[in-house]
Amino acid sequence: MAAARLKAFDHDEGEALWSAGSLMLIKATAEDTHGGLTVIEQTCPPELDAPAHVHETEEQCLYMLAGSLELRCGDAMKTLTEGSFAVLPRGVPHSFKVGADGARFLSLTTPAGFEDFARDIGEPAASLVPPTGGVVPNDASLRSWSDHNQPDV
Repeated sequence: MAAARLKAFDHDEGEALWSAGSLMLIKATAEDTHGGLTVIEQTCPPELDAPAHVHETEEQCLYMLAGSLELRCGDAMKTLTEGSFAVLPRGVPHSFKVGADGARFLSLTTPAGFEDFARDIGEPAASLVPPTGGVVPNDASLRSWSDHNQPDV
């Protein structure tokens, strides 16, 4: 096993991607956490509408840093604002709509691997602002990625 080492970022550091209509700064990857966790700081433009999708193989948690979003998870709805935290269980469809002032949050997924999806559908960010006119993948593309990454049983 490789020796553990500190990995630390300032607020505007990390692998920067334009992905799913947002700016994503990858803070921790499968490689960093022995496959345990992915951490991404996500900045979304105002009114971004992320369609319903399902993570079949991981839990996703959101911790709001700024702005707001309307989150739906299964039949539940909740407005998330600065300081809010939400757990989105695997296998439960969820979606969100960003508020008028945009949103910035930490997305934590376990086990790790979500960073690969962000890279697959994204591109290196040209600047540290959300892209304009970004396209959010539809549920079929999310399912396709999820199906592709199912462990063999």
